[in-house]
Amino acid sequence: MAPVLLLGGSGRLGWAIAARRACDAPSSADLDLRNDDDLARRIDELEPELVINCAGLTDVDGCWRDPAAADELNGKAPGRLAARCARAGVMLIHISTDYVFSGHPERRLTETDEIAPVNRYGQSKARGEGLVLDSGAEALVARVQWLFGSAKNDFCHFVRRRLLAGLTVPVVRDQVGVPSLTTDLASWLLQLAEINARGVIHLANGGETSRLDQAGLIAEHLGVSPHFEAVTWAELGRPAARPDRSVLDTTVMQALLNASPQVSAPQPARPWEQAQAEVLRLLDEEEARRG
Repeated sequence: MAPVLLLGGSGRLGWAIAARRACDAPSSADLDLRNDDDLARRIDELEPELVINCAGLTDVDGCWRDPAAADELNGKAPGRLAARCARAGVMLIHISTDYVFSGHPERRLTETDEIAPVNRYGQSKARGEGLVLDSGAEALVARVQWLFGSAKNDFCHFVRRRLLAGLTVPVVRDQVGVPSLTTDLASWLLQLAEINARGVIHLANGGETSRLDQAGLIAEHLGVSPHFEAVTWAELGRPAARPDRSVLDTTVMQALLNASPQVSAPQPARPWEQAQAEVLRLLDEEEARRG
C-alpha cells in the first residue's frame, strides 16, 4: 500500500485518521506547512498516493486576534500545498469547517450554499478552500463540525470532568450544530478517498443539537444533577462571532458511499447521540481500569 502523508496528525481528526491508516505524520516542528521547499521535499521523497491536511489554526478567537497568522496557516499554506500536490499528481484531502457559513435559522447547509463567514477563522478557511479548489489538484475539501472523541480534551471531556467534580458547567446556549465523532469522520474520509471523491463534501453525524442539550445528555448518562450556567460566547469573553445555527447537510456524502461498490455495507451517518454515548462508555471503562 502506497504511503499517506498526514499533516496535523496530532489534532483530533488527525489522531483518528492515523489510528485507521498507516501514515507518515510529521509534527509541525518536522514539517512546517508554511515552508514550500520542505513540503516539496517531503512529497518528492515519500511519493505518497494521498496527502491529508488536517493542519491549521483552529483557535477561533486566536484567529480574531491574529488574522495574518490565520490567513497564512488556513489560507495561503493549503493553497501552496495543493499546488505541490497538483505538480506531483497526488490526491489531496483538505479539512475545512462549517464556519465558512453564517448559518441558517431553519434548514441544513448544503455544499452549494453561498459561503459567508462571520469571523476571521471562517474567512481564512474559506480562502484556503478556494485556493485548494483552484490549484488544479485532484482535491476533496471536507467540511466538518463540532469534533469530539479523541485522546485530546473536547466538549465531552470538559463537561464530564466538571460534572463529576460537582462543578458548575458554563455552556453556550445560543449555538446549534452537529457534534461529530472523529472516528466516524475518519472512516468516511478514507472511504471517500478510496472512491476518488472530489470537490466539496460535508461530513457530520446525524441530527442536530444545542451545546446545552448536548451537555444535558452527558449529565443524564452520568446520572448526576447538573449545574449548568447557560451563557453566550460574549459572556465567556470570546470576542469572535459564531454562526447561531450551522447544521451541515450530509446527503452528498451518504449518496456517494451508498452508490459505490467499493464501499462494503455502507451505513447512514449515525445520530450524534449514539456516537456520544459510545465515547462516554469508553471513558467510563477507562476510568474503571484506572481504579
